[in-house]
Amino acid sequence: MRVPLPVTDGVVEAFPQCPHKAYLRLAGVAGQASDFVVLLQAFDAEPQSGDPGRVAPPP
Repeated sequence: MRVPLPVTDGVVEAFPQCPHKAYLRLAGVAGQASDFVVLLQAFDAEPQSGDPGRVAPPP
């Protein structure tokens, strides 16, 4: 007997936009990341230079 997966926030958020996407998320099917998501992940993986909380002193 197959145990049903719980309804997650991702399923609920996807349903109004695309019921098929919600069905796939509920079934546990992994999708492909878009080029934009891959680009964002690459930027997040890069080390940041400098301290973002530090302000440079005036010249």
